[in-house]
Amino acid sequence: MVFTLLIGGVGYHYYFHQKNQVKAETWKDLQSIAELKMGQILNWRQEHLRDARVISSCPFLAKNIFHIHNNPDSPARKNILHRLETIRSNYRYQSILAFDGRGKLLLSYPEKTGGACSTTKALVAEALRTRKMILSDLYRSGRTGEVRISLVAPVFLYKDNDPNDKTPTLAGILFFRIDP
Repeated sequence: MVFTLLIGGVGYHYYFHQKNQVKAETWKDLQSIAELKMGQILNWRQEHLRDARVISSCPFLAKNIFHIHNNPDSPARKNILHRLETIRSNYRYQSILAFDGRGKLLLSYPEKTGGACSTTKALVAEALRTRKMILSDLYRSGRTGEVRISLVAPVFLYKDNDPNDKTPTLAGILFFRIDP
C-alpha cells in the first residue's frame, strides 16, 4: 500500500512537473511568435509610410493635382490617372483617390471606385487640418462593408521644387486604400 502511494505520488509529481514545463515552453513559443508578428507589422507599416512619402513628394503629381483643381478637364487628368495606375499596380493598393487642397474629390483610380465614404472624408479632413500623413486603423467601409486600412498623404507644392521651403502650398491629398 505504501509502495502504491509512493509510486502514485512520484507519478503525480512527474506529471505536474512535465505539465508546467510544457506550459512554459508553449508560452515561450507564443511570445516568440507574437514578437515576430509585431516586428512584421511594424515593418509593413513603416514600408507603407515610406512609399507614401516618396509618392506624395513627387513634384509631377503635386503640379498636376493643383492644375486639375483649377482646370478639371485638363490633359493633366490623364497624366495623373496613368501615374496612379502605375502606383496602384506596383505598390498593390486597392485604389487611390486624389483630393484637392480643400478636400474635394478630384479623381480616383480605378475610376469606378465610387467616391469617398464618411470614414474617407474624415481621414482627408484630418490630413488637411494637420498637414501630416495618416495611417488609419482597420475600419469597415460605410459604402461597401469591406474591411480596409487607409493611408492618407498630403501633397505639397514647393517653391522652386525645394523641399526645404518652409511654406509649401498644399496641392491636395492622396488617399491609398489598402486591402489588409
